[in-house]
Amino acid sequence: MTRIVGVHGVGNFDRYPSVDDAAIDLAWIWQRALLDHMPAGTVDLRMAYYADQVRPAPSLAAAVGQQLSGANFGQLAAWADALGAPSDAGRGHAALPPFVDWLAKRKDLDNALVRSFVTTFIGEVDRYLGAAETRLAVRRTVEAQVERHRPDVLIAHSLGSVVAYEALVARPDLHVDLFITVGSPLALDTVVYDRLPHDGEDNPSRRPNVGRWVNVADAKDLAAVPRSLAARFDVDTEHQEDLGLTALPSAVDYLRTPAVGALLATAA
Repeated sequence: MTRIVGVHGVGNFDRYPSVDDAAIDLAWIWQRALLDHMPAGTVDLRMAYYADQVRPAPSLAAAVGQQLSGANFGQLAAWADALGAPSDAGRGHAALPPFVDWLAKRKDLDNALVRSFVTTFIGEVDRYLGAAETRLAVRRTVEAQVERHRPDVLIAHSLGSVVAYEALVARPDLHVDLFITVGSPLALDTVVYDRLPHDGEDNPSRRPNVGRWVNVADAKDLAAVPRSLAARFDVDTEHQEDLGLTALPSAVDYLRTPAVGALLATAA
């Protein structure tokens, strides 16, 4: 039996009866995706669920996908730079509409879908990295699940890769044999990388206590920029995939890739 802990990315909040129900349901979705690689009954997957802690306040729920706060505009500009957006997209207080229009046209995506993703991504990343109490609580959610389940493999998607990285660095006693990051924005300037804890030498990229760290990024993933983490983090292996999908691959899309299947075969 291969024990796995999953750490989800942005956009996973739903109004389940309880946080436990949400975690169980999302773990079931991930585990079904892994059936492409591993026979039923050979995987015990638990989810470190934190979406309830980074969702907007209830009074702002109707605004999700509609607007950004003033504090987010610098992050939006840095993301636009990383994606190669033209100078009239992603900068200034009227930045969002032209950035969304440019992304939607470039990636052949629905404008409303892109707007929702951009605001959700920037918003949840900022709610995690921008509030010390939330950051600690979310990190401890991951630490607690790893401590309880003692996984052979930790798989972290999108913002979850940031949380998982910080949790493992903060708790080196929580050794994991295989750490898989998928669609990770860890190296994204200003939005993530510059907000990680530094060691006094302007270098936040400490090695977590893992046997192997493998990063998988899709060539079109809007969140995984830059695709490679190796220039800034001590990863062991990287796989740059072309899933043949949209620029918004889900965790399930990554879990079904041959690269992830091959990795899990070595952990079984």
